[in-house]
Amino acid sequence: MANLLSWFYDFWPSYGMSITLLTLLIMVILTPLTLKQTRSMIKIQHVQPELKKIQNKYKNDKERMNKEVMAFYT
Repeated sequence: MANLLSWFYDFWPSYGMSITLLTLLIMVILTPLTLKQTRSMIKIQHVQPELKKIQNKYKNDKERMNKEVMAFYT
């Protein structure tokens, strides 16, 4: 990362600008991962009520509950 900062500094001889550009570069690289995580979290929130119903219905039978959860996801 220090090499990237030095590289940015070579083009813009200002550490403030170099740090800002490095930060923007890192944010651009991480944005697809953040979006994927957010979408996954939203999907999980949508199925959570159904999973709670299955867990409550089969709370005394763990094996059956696991089968029902697996069937729900397939």
